[in-house]
Amino acid sequence: MKSIGQCSRELWEKIETKLNHGVVFIDNACAELLHWNGGMNRFLSAGAQDVREFSSFESGNKSQMKGVFILSTPLYDVGGDIIKDIITSSNFQYVIVVSTVGSHVHLYNKTGSTEGDEQAFMEKYEEKLLQWMGNMNYTAEIMILPLFTAEISSGCFVTPAFSSLFPLLSTDVKRVELLHNSHCLNKAEKKTFDEPSDIENNHLPKSYLTLLKMFASGLNGLLESLDVKEDIYYIGHTSRCLANELDLYPPARNRRKVAKGKASIVFIDRTLDLCTPVTHQYDCLLDKIINILPKLPGHNNDTLINMSSLCSVKNEVDETVIEAGCLARSSQSLSQSSPINSLVTPKVKEGLMDVNRQLVESASNVKLPVKLSGKPGRVTPNVLYDTLNLFRANYSAIQPNLDILQVAMATAQTISHKKHGNLDNIVSVEKKILQMVGDKDSPSILSELTKILKTESQKPKSERILNLDDILSLLMFSYSLSGADFSEDEENQFQADLIEVIMEEKEDLPPILKAIIGDTINRSIVMAIVEDIWCKLVAIGTARQDLQQFSSVYERGGIMAPTECKPLLNQIIEEILNPAKTEIVDIKYKQSGMKDLLKSGFGLFMNVSKPRPSDHPLLLLYIVGGVTPTEVKHIQDIVHKSKTQIQVVIGSTRLLRNTDAILSSLSADNVTFQS
Repeated sequence: MKSIGQCSRELWEKIETKLNHGVVFIDNACAELLHWNGGMNRFLSAGAQDVREFSSFESGNKSQMKGVFILSTPLYDVGGDIIKDIITSSNFQYVIVVSTVGSHVHLYNKTGSTEGDEQAFMEKYEEKLLQWMGNMNYTAEIMILPLFTAEISSGCFVTPAFSSLFPLLSTDVKRVELLHNSHCLNKAEKKTFDEPSDIENNHLPKSYLTLLKMFASGLNGLLESLDVKEDIYYIGHTSRCLANELDLYPPARNRRKVAKGKASIVFIDRTLDLCTPVTHQYDCLLDKIINILPKLPGHNNDTLINMSSLCSVKNEVDETVIEAGCLARSSQSLSQSSPINSLVTPKVKEGLMDVNRQLVESASNVKLPVKLSGKPGRVTPNVLYDTLNLFRANYSAIQPNLDILQVAMATAQTISHKKHGNLDNIVSVEKKILQMVGDKDSPSILSELTKILKTESQKPKSERILNLDDILSLLMFSYSLSGADFSEDEENQFQADLIEVIMEEKEDLPPILKAIIGDTINRSIVMAIVEDIWCKLVAIGTARQDLQQFSSVYERGGIMAPTECKPLLNQIIEEILNPAKTEIVDIKYKQSGMKDLLKSGFGLFMNVSKPRPSDHPLLLLYIVGGVTPTEVKHIQDIVHKSKTQIQVVIGSTRLLRNTDAILSSLSADNVTFQS
């Protein structure tokens, strides 16, 4: 069976055949996909004259006759307006539009229904392109290519176009109700929702439902490339909505009739376990790197790496990185094993040794004078820097080894960063909270956090061990871990203390809290925001209340062993691969077609076994809302230990940082989306 990377490369190769002598306009989501699939160099190598931002302020030069547009949003929307602006400002005689969205989704976004002749619908859009070019004898072409995945490491991919998709919490229910009822023409159509389980797909805002249909379109394209028909499972309310869309997507029904292979897909809501992504206990190097180094500007999954120390010209004025390094591979190495695997698969210490080994081998291969320094079996930042410095200004040596040089530089900068040295402080508090939640006789977790908040706020900032962002992270960790099992008096006291500290430090708030509160800070605004934060914390704490097997994410300790975290994804994959094949009541099966009849009717008289996610040779776990590299490592470890023959692939909306998890849960608008 093809790998996810192979599926992606085949689609990009189709685009390359259309690029010669063209100027390319590409939107942010597709640009991020391209970044992980070889980058801009593959376009230039294919003959593209230029690659530009997808913006109304861009246009082709007078001499450029061919425009290629690559976008991840519906054509009859903002994206279509931008295409019109660019074409009417250019002299194109040949326009190609590459859309990652299926024609049924374009039809729905324009008409509100998937019923209709989507082929005629797309032909009308081609006519519009010709009108904008100003001559109906010119050439316009629309290509539907389901560009969907960016492979981060072996067996793990993300879907950049859906980075903003995050599961709904119970605090979002009334907003969905309000938006739904505002579009109802009579009282009979209006609904009252009390829980996320009350919300069906047709109750969601159109922008949200369009996004789900776009997702179904992209995933269907991936499954078509893999030539499989799927059994669909889900755990969580947003995952249920995604499962419904994939099940009912018209091209998916046609694919299932002819596909040769079989697969299982399990959608999982991120919000069912948020203590795992906000913890600072990282079990692999990649988790440390993405949480300590800054994001690559304009990207949700890659990291900015300062490579200036390898250049012959150095910026002495400020710390601005002119040409940033990153973790994505170059186009020349896409078919090879990625150095990023060394950041994910092994434990941190083994990962350090593996990165150092690859770096030393690369230096030796280009005849650099390698000197092995440091203690055997111990890799320090200086050990890595010593070898990296051998490459300085030697561009003939840098070019063929750029992938490992960037990974090694990211590793060195991470483990030498001051944030790395502070990790132990917050990890020790997390461990204490974990033991407290497992001990009924211990003091309340909130009282402990109140004490920490007061103690830290009284210190000079230069002497503080934890800042307000760290406190916020610990709050989310505690609520998701404990199930919001706190008294109202404790919550009120903490809120009052937090408001006072925020007001005292309003001129110098840390980044996460600043992003949540905004620029206008007064007591009434802060009080309202803190109250909203608490409502969402309670929603996070109660997100697993409907679950039976997976209602807890910790394992209570005893006399001989401490209480330990038991991340939800670990529990799920262990149960799926359990050779005893016991029933997994919390993972729901999306029934359709004849299987409905077999289970509800004929199944009464026949011995029909209940479907399980382990029934097929390919298992795709898709986490809605982001996955951490540590979780990827844990899943792969469990799969390896089980000695299963099932191929397990992990997908998600994004690689999740601690900051992302907090902002997506407490600050982002997860109900409406703008194309």
